[in-house]
Amino acid sequence: MNATILWSHGLFSGNRDGADKQTLIAIGQYSSTIETVDAGWCKDITDQGATQIAQSSKSLRYLGLMRCDKVNEETVERLVVQYPHIVFSTVMQDCKRTLERAYQMGWSPNTSNTS
Repeated sequence: MNATILWSHGLFSGNRDGADKQTLIAIGQYSSTIETVDAGWCKDITDQGATQIAQSSKSLRYLGLMRCDKVNEETVERLVVQYPHIVFSTVMQDCKRTLERAYQMGWSPNTSNTS
């Protein structure tokens, strides 16, 4: 059975501002079935917290970091390379995946200069 944690539902309901790296580390270390963690809009998640959960969880396949403003995109880029089995969701990462899919489906930007 796969497990999912959404900060806005269930155990962490209403506690988005209080989520911290200790919480993420505990999730990563003590749950062998969690594949999805959506920590979007958690204001206290930092580069270190995002890195810790990626390092500590062997089952994690998705880490939502949308609007976790203390997590730098440079850190996410490094994590994407280090942990290719995890999908990291940020505005930039989601845009990159969408554009890549569009290219794969044959889309190309209109480069004609029509005025």
